[in-house]
Amino acid sequence: MENKKITREGLAKEGLEAIRKIEQEIQFENIIKDNKIEFQIEDKVYRVRKINSLEEQELEKNRRIRYTSLVLDNTYLFKKEWVGKYLEKGIDIIKKEKKIRANQYEIETLLLKLAKTADPKNIDVLTKSIDKLKNEQFEISIELTNLLQYCVETQLSNFVISYTAYLVLEEKNNENWNRVFKSFEEFDKSENNTLIGKALYYVNFLIYGENYESKNTEKTS
Repeated sequence: MENKKITREGLAKEGLEAIRKIEQEIQFENIIKDNKIEFQIEDKVYRVRKINSLEEQELEKNRRIRYTSLVLDNTYLFKKEWVGKYLEKGIDIIKKEKKIRANQYEIETLLLKLAKTADPKNIDVLTKSIDKLKNEQFEISIELTNLLQYCVETQLSNFVISYTAYLVLEEKNNENWNRVFKSFEEFDKSENNTLIGKALYYVNFLIYGENYESKNTEKTS
């Protein structure tokens, strides 16, 4: 299961421009309506929505099962343990996370400046600066994803997002909305990377809102 998820994260790197396009859709088209996001792939219409109370209970039960299995598996460590081990090898996880947050702050500052200028030269300079910061932020995020892929917190977070996407991903048939996958196993084994990728991205956004990009860069206690 883990190798398949890593592959999907690798696909995200190749699809940076596609991710930016989705960000633009979220920013400019206000696609969140009634806690739902609809999107189209070829001739099919899909949506993800906020989880309901019954689904929340199912998610919580499976989250506990997954957490227990991770804790009992000695090949997985908690993030704090990985941070210490990497630091011994000269890799500072906390410093990298702080860099992502610093970049995000600078991006937001530049966006405010961009909104206040009409000078084409300034717009070009600011846009290039923002793009450079986003690229750097993205590269560090990919590095952190690879470094922390076997920590308990990352695995549990990935599982929760994936299981939530399985529960709330629906396809429109006439005027009815039906769950796309009959089981989480079917969802997890799906080779429809376009559909799965968008579903995971939109579910992240529904859960974390505008802070979804930095959800994994919180300070380690």
